[in-house]
Amino acid sequence: MKKIYFLIIVLIFFSSTAPAQIPFNTSPVWTSSDNGAYSTGCAWVDLNKDGWLDLVTADGNDMSRQKLSVYFSNNGTLPTVPGWQSTDIDYHGKLTVGDVNGDGWSDVAVSVYIGPAGFGSRGKVKLYLNSNGTLSSIPAWISSDTVYTFSCAFGGCGRRWRPRFSSCLRGEL
Repeated sequence: MKKIYFLIIVLIFFSSTAPAQIPFNTSPVWTSSDNGAYSTGCAWVDLNKDGWLDLVTADGNDMSRQKLSVYFSNNGTLPTVPGWQSTDIDYHGKLTVGDVNGDGWSDVAVSVYIGPAGFGSRGKVKLYLNSNGTLSSIPAWISSDTVYTFSCAFGGCGRRWRPRFSSCLRGEL
């Protein structure tokens, strides 16, 4: 009899705490004005140290050679137009952020999925250094080897700049 009461109590408890569906908006709360961008990777990071997260996007994928973009938050509101774009274009994949050279500013690394000739050529990994809140307009470092890579990650960087970044920046094959 005690087992039946226990079973009833357990069933009542779990039926009253069953997970409910989370209501999501059916329309986005923010959209960039760059309708031609094929954004593949993004990261939220406070690039300019103003206390608000900025949005960094890697555009291109395998659709079109495009730029990296940064949408600098203005007191928590994202503009629809990027405040910074790289001057170079590529088939960008995913990206990662971290302080590679130990200067206290977040840098951005991005995988280039395929080379300029498209699927017949291999991509690379690029690094944009952050100088006082502004990323370099061209990569400060480009991997010397070419590989089909879609994402990259920082690992083993420590606090010191490594000129070749060989043990710091890894691409995923």
